[in-house]
Amino acid sequence: DGYMVLRGVLSREECDAEVELLWRFVTTVSPAVVRDDPESWYPPADGQPDPWPHSGWRSFADMFQHHGAGWLFGSLRER
Repeated sequence: DGYMVLRGVLSREECDAEVELLWRFVTTVSPAVVRDDPESWYPPADGQPDPWPHSGWRSFADMFQHHGAGWLFGSLRER
């Protein structure tokens, strides 16, 4: 588990545009998640559902396993 930094893969403008698309996806699929309200990023109480987009399947809980996420960065992938 972790991440890798690949410097220079995206320009600042491309990165900003893709982050905007990401947030548009999140707020469309899960309107309870508000970009400028970090309190909305977490379940309101222990045992409450995760407000972030996810498939609902325990084995694929990540938001990018959601059926709509594959199209999210499609325009960037095509460049």
